[in-house]
Amino acid sequence: MLLSKHIDKGFWTLATNAVKALYGLLFTLWLIAVLPEQAWGTFYLVQVTFLIIIQLGLALAMQPFIKFYYEAADRLRLQSNAILIYAGFLAGALLLIVPFHRTISAFLHIDNPHTLLYFVPLLLFASFFKLLTNEIFRATHQLKAYFFSETLYFGCNVVLILAFHFQRGLSRPEDVLLPMSVSFFVSSLYGLWLARRNVVWGFALDFGLLKRMLHFGKYAFGAFTTSSIFQHADTYILGIYLNPAAVGLLGAVKVCGHGFQLYKQAMGLVAFPAFSRLNAEKRMADFRAFYEKGIYYSNVVLLAMMVGLIALAGVIFELVLQKYQQGAPLLRYFALTGLFVSWHVFGESVLYALGKPNLSFYTRIIAGIINVGLNIVLIQHFQIWGAVSASLLTFLALAGITTYYVHREIGFSFNGILQRRHDLYHFLQKNWKKKSAES
Repeated sequence: MLLSKHIDKGFWTLATNAVKALYGLLFTLWLIAVLPEQAWGTFYLVQVTFLIIIQLGLALAMQPFIKFYYEAADRLRLQSNAILIYAGFLAGALLLIVPFHRTISAFLHIDNPHTLLYFVPLLLFASFFKLLTNEIFRATHQLKAYFFSETLYFGCNVVLILAFHFQRGLSRPEDVLLPMSVSFFVSSLYGLWLARRNVVWGFALDFGLLKRMLHFGKYAFGAFTTSSIFQHADTYILGIYLNPAAVGLLGAVKVCGHGFQLYKQAMGLVAFPAFSRLNAEKRMADFRAFYEKGIYYSNVVLLAMMVGLIALAGVIFELVLQKYQQGAPLLRYFALTGLFVSWHVFGESVLYALGKPNLSFYTRIIAGIINVGLNIVLIQHFQIWGAVSASLLTFLALAGITTYYVHREIGFSFNGILQRRHDLYHFLQKNWKKKSAES
């Protein structure tokens, strides 16, 4: 598998993540600095709730869509089934939140219960077609279109929030949630236009295919459910035992470490569809090579990111986020999660592509149980330090178990991963010789 074949996809993946980094790191850091602690913590709780719902819905509906995209003969039925599953899941989630929004708000110490009632449904509605079309771009490897969709959303959001800030100031979570909702709606319309040639206009169900999709999707859903638990359990447990201000401090630390999450998203964007295609084409040698290259070069990048975070933690919290100065040592500790990211994201993509999401599901169940137990115990004794410790131990367990299953399925070798360091050298040498010959 030649490295040059991935250059175009790599460029648009990097471009997308550059936009996300500018927003998720620089702009969000400014937002944390401007918003009052209680307002930032409440916004963070609402945002996490929204993200959990859409991640679970997309896992149940769109992971099967991507898996069967190159296998299904009738794309209209595949697309219709996916939309039905996704819309049905969102409706079910709202039936759990809307009637109990006051109880949930009181439990998490959210001052205004209407924040949950109004904005979670609004965000789900506004983002509906943006998220679906992004999954179509993933399935069809249209990473350029994915880039434009994401850029419009983030750009619109920044402009609207800045307009609110200069006109009336930012003092409430609603001052951020409303622009976010409008931005999602605009990018949903744009996403539909970008995907107009890939969207099959019409609606037709195939109950046999629906059954197959739900069978595959239930494992993806279970895996993402447990993933949401160990990614966000600390947020809710801190909200229960402490208050939104403590949640805001943890959120600030996580935002600073958002680069790892961006890297996971970027590699998931490329890895799962690529592995699925290689598996469908029975190219197992290329399949194994892609895994080994991905692990090696990802760890090189992630180690650099980890060292950078540790070095810059003091600058970030002493100069930018002065109200959260106790966050610097927490960020240095949290940065160690970079050691485990690549093993998890590439390993999970392999298991999904091989049609074995159950293995990932079992792994995440174990990790979810470990994480909840550790958070409950450690947060009561060590507060936010306990939450970060629980995250580190959980990611270690998740990466270790996932790698064990991948080794069992495709038989990669750690020596093979180390040998991949030569691939970049050969690629650069080949292109240098080609350019020299042309000149």
